[in-house]
Amino acid sequence: ANGDTTITVAADETEMMSVGIAYAAGNMSLSARQEFNNTNSADDETEFGITYTEGALTFGAAYDSGQNGSYGDEAELVINAGYTDGDVTVAAKGTDQDEMEVSVTFSF
Repeated sequence: ANGDTTITVAADETEMMSVGIAYAAGNMSLSARQEFNNTNSADDETEFGITYTEGALTFGAAYDSGQNGSYGDEAELVINAGYTDGDVTVAAKGTDQDEMEVSVTFSF
């Protein structure tokens, strides 16, 4: 970690290795990660993410090449937006699978 930038290099017991970078400045955060599998290159994945927050508004997008054909929060591409006003949150989300979700949440 160096200031607003974090670089991560990892390996696990399944021989999956990864390198990632995350950067945060002000209201925006960005991340990128690449996974490599020495035994099966078909398991290699590329991930990107971006989030922007301004007061009560939040926008985000996430891409994960390893989720091709998946649905919901696990879809390959997820774009979201949210607005919070006190105890009420309105959120919207869409995916590359032509899914869309809009929710209103109340806190008591």
